[in-house]
Amino acid sequence: MSRPYAYGLCDLILILCLVGGMHESVLATPTQGTPNQADSAPHRGSGTKAPPMTARFAYVANLYNHTISIYRVNAVTGTLEMAEVVPGENAPRAITTAPSGSFAYAVNMHSNTLSSYTIDGATGILTAAGSISTGTSPEAVAVDPKERYVYVANGQSNDISAYRIDGETGQPKPIGHYATEAYPTAMAVEPCGKYIYVANYLADSVSAYAIDAGTGALKTIGTVATGKNPGAVAVNPFSQIVYVANGISSTISAYRIDPNGGALTAIGTFADPTYPYSIAVGPSGRFLYSANFGSNDVSAYAIDEDTGALHMLGTVPAGVGPFSIAVDPSGRFAYVANVRSSSISAYAINSENGMLVSPETTQGRPGAASINLTAAPRATTAPSIDNTSCLLHAQ
Repeated sequence: MSRPYAYGLCDLILILCLVGGMHESVLATPTQGTPNQADSAPHRGSGTKAPPMTARFAYVANLYNHTISIYRVNAVTGTLEMAEVVPGENAPRAITTAPSGSFAYAVNMHSNTLSSYTIDGATGILTAAGSISTGTSPEAVAVDPKERYVYVANGQSNDISAYRIDGETGQPKPIGHYATEAYPTAMAVEPCGKYIYVANYLADSVSAYAIDAGTGALKTIGTVATGKNPGAVAVNPFSQIVYVANGISSTISAYRIDPNGGALTAIGTFADPTYPYSIAVGPSGRFLYSANFGSNDVSAYAIDEDTGALHMLGTVPAGVGPFSIAVDPSGRFAYVANVRSSSISAYAINSENGMLVSPETTQGRPGAASINLTAAPRATTAPSIDNTSCLLHAQ
């Protein structure tokens, strides 16, 4: 079953009432010249040039035809080139990659499973490594920054499944299940790997949990109110701010993290175009981007460095039904998976103001529902966390 939405656009998760053949193309203007290097500074205001880029890959979970698409990312232009399409399980809803770039994980809504894959460092190709049971109707998946644990939000069973990652094989081993409020649909782990934040779609709330560093078990911290139907969560990597996209309210809520316990305190709510469904903060922490399902566009915001407030920069067109947004680790490009037009919108990020420019569209497989980007594997062991981006105890 799909998420029990109040919104009237054909059920926003599976959109099961859509005819399988509805795969609309989106016209776009080709990129002219080389995109600017934008959001790639190691920390805000440093002026440090980004290191040379390694091979990067993009992974798209295709909800309708039960596959995962693999793309090579052109390091200069940001263009996506199809590498391969691999079989998934029943209705892959979301996909993520481990920080090392060695493993990928996808959750499958109709088979109630978490699939694990190994990633070929040279080609980006996925090799299936097995599946494990989740709760009912898994909606989201997240890996902690130290690559020790993977978490799954289960919408209909109202819980989070936790797993320990085998460092050699990447395969998840069950830890336990932890109760949430009604219909958890999105989550994010903060950069230090100490806390995880979960949006509860039908409870209009976001819950905070502490992660036990030794076991991966979750301990409830508390819950705060959001707008109507929160569907996405993002953490600013360079501040103690959590952002939540509220679909029906067409707003984005901001919260400050208590560095001593992880609890959230509301700091403001900011208007967004129709039905923001997915959000992402750029790697410098200077800009936030919102994929707006109801208006088929993407909003760009500047983030106030001191307060975390959002300042609208503008919007650009997307495909039909923008459902998932990701910013390339270099900070130079952004990508949107459009579930209704089954396409991927690619943008260069303006280095001066954070706006999205030079859009290109790549036609994908039916039901492009989730996109994730990664660099090629750099090591066979989990990466260390750069202290410049782990600020919860640095102030």
